[in-house]
Amino acid sequence: MARAERELLTSNERTDQGAPANYRDVLKPRLRQEEGVRSRMYKCPAGRNTIGCGHNCDASPLPPDMQLFLEKNGHITDAMIDTLLERDIDRAEADARKLFPGFDLFTVNRQAGIVDLLFNLGFTRFSRFVRTIDAIRQNDWATAAAQLRKSKWYTQVGLRGPGVVNLILAG
Repeated sequence: MARAERELLTSNERTDQGAPANYRDVLKPRLRQEEGVRSRMYKCPAGRNTIGCGHNCDASPLPPDMQLFLEKNGHITDAMIDTLLERDIDRAEADARKLFPGFDLFTVNRQAGIVDLLFNLGFTRFSRFVRTIDAIRQNDWATAAAQLRKSKWYTQVGLRGPGVVNLILAG
């Protein structure tokens, strides 16, 4: 297994002082690896217009200034990619907070895993994972992980599935 794959599966980052990092410190490198980073528009596997780090332009069009820059230059900048990623993480976190009022009480790894799921699936699709959501609400992490492993999503997303499950289980 390649180093990058091992990191995806076992990410449990800590700060230099040994305290848990902010969940975004765990999540952002994972998303960059899982989604890839592209400065030019492309079609994702689901056929959606995508740019940056998995930003779905069909569901969430680029801000006007970025759209103009893209049209003029054929690409967006690294700073624009970072801005889109932060906004997309903000959206996924807001969705996580709607589903899980106790989100702030979850460990950094579990927060990262949940936000990764919502980033990837979106609120509507993730909302169909009723048994997983119920298990998370009950802090039954083993059942939540088992439900994710049983899902079609898990078989479709390559290393992302085991990586998210490991974050959920790692606590």
